[in-house]
This record gives sequence, structure tokens and C-alpha cells, in this order.
Amino acid sequence: FVLADSVSADTIHPGIDGTVTGKIDLGLAQKYLPAKRHPELSGTVGLNLAVIGSTGDLANVRPRGTVTFDNVAYSDSLLPEPVKRFDAELRLSPDTVAVTRMNVKFASSDASFVGTLTKPFPYLVPLRSIDRSRVPKPFFQFKLASNRFDCDKLFPEAAPGAGAAIAKKPLDSLPSIIVPDIDGQGTFDFDTLIYNKIEFTQIKGKAKIYNRKIDAYDVTGKAYTGTVSGKTTVDLSDFENPKYTGAFQATQIEANDFITRFSPFGGHLFGKMNFAGQYNATGWEPDQFL
Repeated sequence: FVLADSVSADTIHPGIDGTVTGKIDLGLAQKYLPAKRHPELSGTVGLNLAVIGSTGDLANVRPRGTVTFDNVAYSDSLLPEPVKRFDAELRLSPDTVAVTRMNVKFASSDASFVGTLTKPFPYLVPLRSIDRSRVPKPFFQFKLASNRFDCDKLFPEAAPGAGAAIAKKPLDSLPSIIVPDIDGQGTFDFDTLIYNKIEFTQIKGKAKIYNRKIDAYDVTGKAYTGTVSGKTTVDLSDFENPKYTGAFQATQIEANDFITRFSPFGGHLFGKMNFAGQYNATGWEPDQFL
């Protein structure tokens, strides 16, 4: 390959068999981030990888080893809240990425992931030459847990009335939500979940992802001293115009707490109430959603 002329070199594909080890300071990427958003990035990435493959078939290069993220922090003027700390460990093999540890801490919330992503390669390799209709789509099996997760602060545009300031911004100025084209299923467990100023506790449920459609089902929890359950589907196949459908049921909800939250008529009606319903909505903007 080294001695060949330019015509012959195109037909020769050297093999790759090597290792990559080290620690990378993420601050080095600061200058590549959009300055107008005033980003700040810190932390380290540790690499301990072995790579085997061919330069003639980059889509089938298979890494093995471990990638770790330590003390990562990131802030951005378009983020509702900065990421105060992110730590993770990924174990790579030819057909699997195991997420053995992934913890993220925001100012208001926290979350932890563990799971397994099967068949990530070559589907997720960013090469246009890959015909993704002919290779298996990755599948993510996961568990999500949180002590406290405040949707109103992390996703204000999705909580009607909770994010008046961010809702005034044009949609194209908001940070894009990365939704990788993978399928999956898993479970979630929130000690406290806040949405639309309602504090839910002991929220548990199941989730599945298929063709950019997210289903949350068998969801149970507590609110206003009563119990709640339900299911919802978020269809992101048309990302500019997402669709939401769902159903909910509440049992033995404290009437005064509920009425006080959703109307100016609190302090008049007391006791327990049951109710159930269904809903459907469209779009990102609160007015459109409502």
C-alpha cells in the first residue's frame, strides 16, 4: 500500500489491528461548540479499546473494550438546566454495548440507566455507504430509575404553562432532542416525578420503543393522597409534528387538592373523588398541545 501508485492504492485495503488507550480532556472540544450558546464542557473520557478490521470495510470495524465518562459537566444557554455531573461506563463487544453504569445529575433532577444495546454495528456507524434496510436495527433493553425527576424544569416546552419563558422562543431556536433510530424495551421507577406542577410518587411502569414511537404502559403511582394509573404513546415518526395519545385513571384523589391545582375554587369542596379519561394531542408548542 505504501509503495503502490495512486491507481493501485485504491484497490489495496490494509488491515487494522490495534489498541487505543488513554484519557481525553473534554475541555479540548470547547472550541468546536457554537460560541453563541455560551457552552461550557468539562470532564474526561477514558478509552481502553481494541480495534480489528479493514480500511476497505469501515462499516464492519469492530471495537472491543471499555469507554468511561467521569465528572462530565455541560451548560448551554439553550438548555433548561445544565448537566451538573455525568458518569458512565460502556463495555463494547462486536455485537453489544453494555451500559453498566450511567448516572446524570441536573440542578433539579437525577437519573440512572443500565442496559444493553445489541447489534449497534454497523447500523449506527455514521457512513452513508451503509444500507440500513439490509442490516438489523439496534435493540436497547434498559432500566431507568430516579429519585426525583422534574419534567417541568427539564422539558418545559412539553409541560403546558410550566415553561412560559422558553415557550416564547421560536421552535427552531430550542435545542434538538436526539432520538436515535433504535428499538427497545425496559422499565422505569421514579420515587418522585413532577409534571405540570403535580407531584407524583412511587411511579413505576414499562416502556417500549418501535419505529420512533414510544409507549409507556402499566404505569402506576400516587398523587393527591390517591392512586393513579395510565398509559401513553408519543409518536415521533414525524418529528416536526409529534402525536400523543393516552388514557388515565385516578382513584380516591383528594378533591380540594385537585381543584386548588386546576382552578381558583379551592377551599370549598372536600372529600375523595375518582375520575378517568383519554386524551390526544399534537405538536411541541404548549398552545398547540393543549
